[in-house]
Amino acid sequence: MATDAVGSLVIPDDTIALGEAAFSAWYRGHYRSVFAVALAACRSRAIAQDATDEAFARAAERWGRVQGMASPTGWACRVAANEATRLMRKAKRQVATREPTTVDLGPDVDLWSAVARLPRRQREAIALRYIADLTESEVARTMGISTGAASATLSSARARLAALLTAGRDGATDE
Repeated sequence: MATDAVGSLVIPDDTIALGEAAFSAWYRGHYRSVFAVALAACRSRAIAQDATDEAFARAAERWGRVQGMASPTGWACRVAANEATRLMRKAKRQVATREPTTVDLGPDVDLWSAVARLPRRQREAIALRYIADLTESEVARTMGISTGAASATLSSARARLAALLTAGRDGATDE
């Protein structure tokens, strides 16, 4: 089977025939969101990069099916988050200590520092909803949970973020 390269991905011929332009546009338009979800899941830029690349490679291999899904970006986010988790577990087995990392997903450092302190499920839900811009039902499908559970997770995450950000501001004004 012959292949063609798009970015760092190698795409099979049949994918090219089914819509190289559509895949390329989707890849360019959603790479940052998928990367941000992977980064929120693992808090390691290197692992998030690898996980995101793997998610898009799998999407390229299955583009005929992926493009017909209700939320191709949600699918890619789920693959990237799962891959990030797998790679983190592998790294933890290989190395006893983990290098300190920071989450730099946007201009609001305090907000993303607070997001980094949330439990993994809440970080992932926040990233899917506000970075990948998925609806609550798409967040639920992507995370493999009910819509009610996604709503509750997002609500808990927002409440925790409000408390963290308020505590941070109160602490800053007391000094």
